[in-house]
Amino acid sequence: KRMLKHAVAFAAIAVPLQVFVGDLHGLNVGEHQPVKLAAMEAHWETHTNVPFYLLVWPDAENETNTVQAIGIPGLLSWIAYGDTNAEVKGLKDFPAEDRPPVTLTFSAFRIMVGLGTAMLILASGAFVLFMGGLRWRWILSVLAATVPVAVAMWIFVMHDYQKQRVLTFLDPESDPLGTGWNIIQSKAAIG
Repeated sequence: KRMLKHAVAFAAIAVPLQVFVGDLHGLNVGEHQPVKLAAMEAHWETHTNVPFYLLVWPDAENETNTVQAIGIPGLLSWIAYGDTNAEVKGLKDFPAEDRPPVTLTFSAFRIMVGLGTAMLILASGAFVLFMGGLRWRWILSVLAATVPVAVAMWIFVMHDYQKQRVLTFLDPESDPLGTGWNIIQSKAAIG
């Protein structure tokens, strides 16, 4: 019970902080990797005051989007540059050989944003339930229901390199001179 209280409190602080860090990363990508930004958002034409579209599906072969609906005016410009009137370069401004795989990049980014939003909602909900005095049995039941979803994601959604990153994070000593080196060094620096 005590550990769950600590976990809920930590999530209530850490998840909103992660949203803030994600916003800073968006500004960094906009400044230093404009082609990656364009691929993450399936943005083809250079414009100012670029909207953020909630529903998009890219068609890389024809350099367009087959679906593009529900745009929030100026939001992509603001996310990338902190200014709703900022110019966002489109993918067509970059040679095809310099572009990342658009559909994969776009899909991975949208999945990441969706999972981050789900974490924010889950952490907020758990905090509210905790503060409201809901029985721990109910909270633990909901958390237990997420286990099959995590297993299904591991099997059907995650690529091999993503699985390797998770395994390396959990056991960096398995490859101390390779993929686990940075984690081992971080642990040594922290103490």
